[in-house]
Amino acid sequence: MSLNLNLEGAQENTPIPDGSYNVIVNKSEVSPTKSGGTMIKVQMKITDGQPQAGRVVFDQFNIENANPQAVQIGLGQLKGLLKSFGHPNPNMLKSTDEMLGLKGTVAVKTIDDGGAYGPQTRVRAYKPLAAATTATAGAAPAAKASNPFA
Repeated sequence: MSLNLNLEGAQENTPIPDGSYNVIVNKSEVSPTKSGGTMIKVQMKITDGQPQAGRVVFDQFNIENANPQAVQIGLGQLKGLLKSFGHPNPNMLKSTDEMLGLKGTVAVKTIDDGGAYGPQTRVRAYKPLAAATTATAGAAPAAKASNPFA
């Protein structure tokens, strides 16, 4: 097959800069692990007007593993996402579909462990959705309206 692709405007896949981003869960699924366990994979899309809007953040949670500590960590992190993102019952997940559309804030950090895939973005924390602020840093507070009946 012959191709004639113009890649002039294409960008390489680079890690998302460290920081906090508002996201929406747009994909979640149960998947087998390489070691024979089970994990939940989650894809979250950055939603706000930052330069990273539209990019995706991934995370995965061990829910079955030969190592009980891996399961404990995975379930704790999953519960943290559910609780922070406003799931109606973060103590019970009946289907990964319940996660779709949940919104929150993720704190991410770039990790470079020298692996074959190079530097990667990792979720470090889940938080409730950050409120949009309209105040400008250093702006003077609004003047109080005078009450003519006082």
